[in-house]
Amino acid sequence: MEPPAFLRTRARQFRHLVRRFFESLSPAPPPADAERWLRSNLLPGEIDLWEQMSAPDQRHAVKVAVDVQDRLPGAGRAVIAAAALHDIGKLASGYGTTGRVVATLFWALVPGPMRGRLAHQMAAGRGPGRIVFLRRLARYRIHPELGGELLRTAGADALTVAWATEHHAPEWRWTVDPAIGRVLKACDDD
Repeated sequence: MEPPAFLRTRARQFRHLVRRFFESLSPAPPPADAERWLRSNLLPGEIDLWEQMSAPDQRHAVKVAVDVQDRLPGAGRAVIAAAALHDIGKLASGYGTTGRVVATLFWALVPGPMRGRLAHQMAAGRGPGRIVFLRRLARYRIHPELGGELLRTAGADALTVAWATEHHAPEWRWTVDPAIGRVLKACDDD
């Protein structure tokens, strides 16, 4: 008997997170040719954000962008930038690999309906967010919103900003073309 769909989804998410964790332990930068290609698809403000990313995050970003290009030949510059910079808001937390693992586990323990409200209160420094550690946890949780704002300020295209803001939202809330969004999501989750 096959396990229920939600268990298969959770197992897939867990495998993805474990793989990302082990990949993030290497300090190696992305391959030079792939990085040059990606930079050629980024605007100057986006390059400034790219340069703030850690080497493991840059490697992941390049992999996602290359996978998107392979699945959507001729994808526009904004789609490639969206693929590469969707997690840029994680910079606001200041966490490295270990901190992100702790933050992911923490938010997995918070009941679903409370996550959004609690994260926004903490990010604003209210309630338990007066404690710096918890404020950083909150910024990690709301990284999509923070990333969208960083990209907007950097002059990114509307599609790039939208995907950074919406990449963890359910498909029915996307403003990005669902066909493009599905490819972006699949490439990030591979």
